Amino acid sequence: MSDNNIKKVQAKIIAETKKALRLQFKLGQEHWIAKSTISSKFNSQQGTFQSFSIQLWVLEKNNILTDEEQVLNHIIEKLKEQHSDNLIALFGIGSYFDKNLPDSWIKNDIDLILVVKSLNDIPREKWDKRFYPEKIQGLDVFTGYNTLEMYQDVDKFKKNSGANYKWALLEIKYPENSKLLFGDDIRDKLPDITTIPFEYDDLLARGVYHLEKSLKETYKDEHEEDIEQKELSKSIFKLSFYVCVYFLENFHHTSVIEIEKKIKEIITMVSAIKKMEAFFEEAKHYRMKGQHRTEFEPLRKDFIIYIIKLLKTGILHRKFDNSELKLFFTKYFGGFVSLKKKLRL
Repeated sequence: MSDNNIKKVQAKIIAETKKALRLQFKLGQEHWIAKSTISSKFNSQQGTFQSFSIQLWVLEKNNILTDEEQVLNHIIEKLKEQHSDNLIALFGIGSYFDKNLPDSWIKNDIDLILVVKSLNDIPREKWDKRFYPEKIQGLDVFTGYNTLEMYQDVDKFKKNSGANYKWALLEIKYPENSKLLFGDDIRDKLPDITTIPFEYDDLLARGVYHLEKSLKETYKDEHEEDIEQKELSKSIFKLSFYVCVYFLENFHHTSVIEIEKKIKEIITMVSAIKKMEAFFEEAKHYRMKGQHRTEFEPLRKDFIIYIIKLLKTGILHRKFDNSELKLFFTKYFGGFVSLKKKLRL
């Protein structure tokens, strides 16, 4: 068969029979694929992404999109249709748009920021679900909504957005942190970020929030462990970003690669942060291989102990005792019930 009729794709084996493989593709879709249509050798080990050479007609028949641009264009057109003249600009942020990440990076989330003329003209069903992902072509698509006035006025931003103000500005203001997908480039209309302080309590809580989610006992999804591991990796990345801007407030990058570089630099100045590098490597490995190098439960436990130790010693923030830590956790995101239970606070 001609090479033109075969496509190499990244996928991991979920199940296997004598004649077929149940594959999960990098964009999230799962399908049974006949072994007779796979021309490459493969490792039967489950849970690790590897390359498969599959006959093109099989991919087309199952509507398996392997081209990230195809998927993205589909989503952009859908959003343009939904928001019409109200849409000023559409930006992509996060790892899906980070060209510096290795090809093996698992990109199953798309984070989009819509800059609109008026929040009042956003369709009600879209606004009500703005904190929840929409499943499109197997991807979790998150959409955030802002106006120029919100970016220019912190009080308006806090009233209408669930994001951290300066972090949100960093994402859009600096081209290396985001990609303009549609509409007007509004970057020159945003305020001077260097004059705006970080709200460290809020920023810290956002990293801890994903640690809390990794402890949830209420997931109904059959891939519960995958969700827990994904949330732990998010917590590690976000708390690493927090470390960067806490020790170097002028740090303005949000990409994983730049955060990793800066963590290595900070370690030379603050030795207590050194273990953060190892946790960061674990999170990176998970995002490239779909699994951690070490057992998940001990890894999560060690990370919780490490972060709490840094907080109690005052390395990451003001110094917390148990009562102050409990008050801090109670203040944010539903009170971090699972984390407080784990810590017996």
